[in-house]
Amino acid sequence: QRVGARKLLVAANVIGGVSNCLFGFCSKLEGATFVAACVALRVIAACGLTIGLVTGYGLLPVLYPGSVSTAAGMLETVMGAAFILGPVAGGGLFALGGGEHRAGYTLPFVALGLAELVFGAV
Repeated sequence: QRVGARKLLVAANVIGGVSNCLFGFCSKLEGATFVAACVALRVIAACGLTIGLVTGYGLLPVLYPGSVSTAAGMLETVMGAAFILGPVAGGGLFALGGGEHRAGYTLPFVALGLAELVFGAV
């Protein structure tokens, strides 16, 4: 039975959004619990990202039948820009949140998670 691209993209955003929001609160944990929670949540977030990437690349021939290579290049360009600008934005949110002694660690991950959840709802 087929699931459909829309459901997969929504699932990818929900999985990534929830795991990133929860990851922001890992700083409240200690010891082995901290390590296990961080690893588990990053693995779950990676699964959500993988679902989104596979679905996105699978949609390229359907959405752009005459220019798949151009669309793939644009997708790669946008992803590259996101990988460059993401840490800059995260650092800004870290500073805005008050650094390591306040909500600095939590704010970037919760903001990213909430953005993913909003995109999943739209």
